[in-house]
Amino acid sequence: MRVLLTEHQLRERIVALAAELDDAYKESSDLVLVGVLRGAIYFLSNLSRAMRTPHRIDFVEYVSYSGTSKGTGNVIKECSDSVSNADVVLVDEICDTGETIEKLRGSILWRQPRSLASCVLLVKEGTGRTHLPEFSGFEVGPDFVVGYGLDHDQRYRHLPYVAVL
Repeated sequence: MRVLLTEHQLRERIVALAAELDDAYKESSDLVLVGVLRGAIYFLSNLSRAMRTPHRIDFVEYVSYSGTSKGTGNVIKECSDSVSNADVVLVDEICDTGETIEKLRGSILWRQPRSLASCVLLVKEGTGRTHLPEFSGFEVGPDFVVGYGLDHDQRYRHLPYVAVL
């Protein structure tokens, strides 16, 4: 493996993203960060702790990969709490094709939030997405990456850095 983003780089950018979200939602009376299980758990946890704006946390689960092979995506778990009339930020660790964000946006919009945005740690370059996240941390190349929530067959999520497998 080759380290692509160090623990220090991740920490600094997440603090900056938290400040961006704080600024964007400083007037929100009901902000909900919705993490995409399982990968976003590390990013969501650190992002949440770095924010000053009061917020709730919820989770959705979406599965689209088996190993390094992309399959048909499926929503496994919907939000547990109400997001109706709330400002919702969908938090994921990576935006590859944008399919996950698009499918989950549809699922959340059905619940009638006041607003809906997405925040991802990594955006893969050149994948022909139709929707870019409103908030993002880093742009990465087409290589398969692991660590900081990103996995290969459920392994390597625990790494405190992002590496090319």
